[in-house]
Amino acid sequence: SHDMVVLLFVAGLFRWYLSYEKSLTELANQIKAAESHLMISESGRDGKILWANQLFLQTTGYKLSELKGENHRIFNSGLFPRSFYRELWAHIGRGEIWSGTFRNRNKAGEFFWVKTTIVPFLDPWKRVSRYVALYTDITEAIRTSEQVDHERRLREELSEKNRELANDANTDPLTHVPNRRAFDEFRKTAVEQVRRNTQPISVLMLDLDRFKAVNDTYGHAAGDEVLREVTRRWSEQMRTSDILARLGGEEFTVLLPQATMAQAELVAEKLRDVTARAPIMVVASDGKHTALDIIESSSSQRTLSLE
Repeated sequence: SHDMVVLLFVAGLFRWYLSYEKSLTELANQIKAAESHLMISESGRDGKILWANQLFLQTTGYKLSELKGENHRIFNSGLFPRSFYRELWAHIGRGEIWSGTFRNRNKAGEFFWVKTTIVPFLDPWKRVSRYVALYTDITEAIRTSEQVDHERRLREELSEKNRELANDANTDPLTHVPNRRAFDEFRKTAVEQVRRNTQPISVLMLDLDRFKAVNDTYGHAAGDEVLREVTRRWSEQMRTSDILARLGGEEFTVLLPQATMAQAELVAEKLRDVTARAPIMVVASDGKHTALDIIESSSSQRTLSLE
């Protein structure tokens, strides 16, 4: 009976040990996962750096020996006023968690952005003993946001130029899209953007298959209706920063600012698709209604891209 009690005790102790080891392993895995994603630094009550993890050192470009004893001002990029930091330290000095965004400077002098949470660690008497800061690098997200905003402003500039050109002198009277003169004016603005902002730009050259046969067979009124209808279909696919212009006859061009060659080819295919998707109803010279297919399945695309 005594041996049985000892055996049960040992078995229970062993199960507790296994559970303890499992908990330690799980905690180690969680710490490893956190450190692979988060930069972490630890500082004393005076704000001097005590420790930083490998990802923090990798991002800032410093060695731990270079940071120990230094204040976080070593990363100051000069973006925020002193009052910002005074309020931050007053907040965490009261033992309250602070979250916000910093633009810091690494050892090489390059800027990087971090989403930061600073956690005051308290002793048993509720006094701050040290601070642990967790950082997420959001530099790429900031750059992407800035690029999106920049490209949006460029599109708005071209959209405004498009509106300025919407007058009789710059409009084709048949299709009501910009004419060659308007296209040349718009092109100057768009190309200047390319040179100034290193933005890509693409041009599509469009014409209609068998269009001469439409005029010869059904009359010029039918040909005019075809031009108006394909222009309407194409215009519905345009951004306000693009320009669709009629150069003359059945020849059109589309200027696509901020579009690469691959993107321009997608637009070309979309324009071809909306042209071929449904026949165009016209009234022939003899008064009969006729449905015309005015594009062949093998129609070619020509694109020019400046990137």
